[in-house]
Amino acid sequence: MNASYLVHKKCSGYMSCIKNLQDPDPAKWVAAGCPLPAMMGVERRKGEDKAVITKALVMLDGPMFKCYETVRRKWATLDCYQSPGPIQFRGAGSDAVNYMVKAPDIDAFVYETNVQERFESRHGSGDVLFR
Repeated sequence: MNASYLVHKKCSGYMSCIKNLQDPDPAKWVAAGCPLPAMMGVERRKGEDKAVITKALVMLDGPMFKCYETVRRKWATLDCYQSPGPIQFRGAGSDAVNYMVKAPDIDAFVYETNVQERFESRHGSGDVLFR
């Protein structure tokens, strides 16, 4: 809906985004358009200046990297991943904040990794762990 509104208002060169997704109340979410040129810079590539999206560096002292750092050795061999899936507005799971937008929780990362490790050590590669 947000993207179609940007098109309707003839806002080309904008990326549709929704802010404040960590709030479980959709009424507090803020629809916005981010101008692509604001994310771009000019870099010299093959002798020519090119417009490119500016690189974002990983904050090695940030909370998300700290979570990853605690489990990365196990993640190298385990089948650890989560699919965020669609945001639920009604029914089971509708009160949960999607893990992609909430602050990282080291204890939860370690717990889920350990659950996966125990599962993989007891089962064959064809078995599935439903989460």
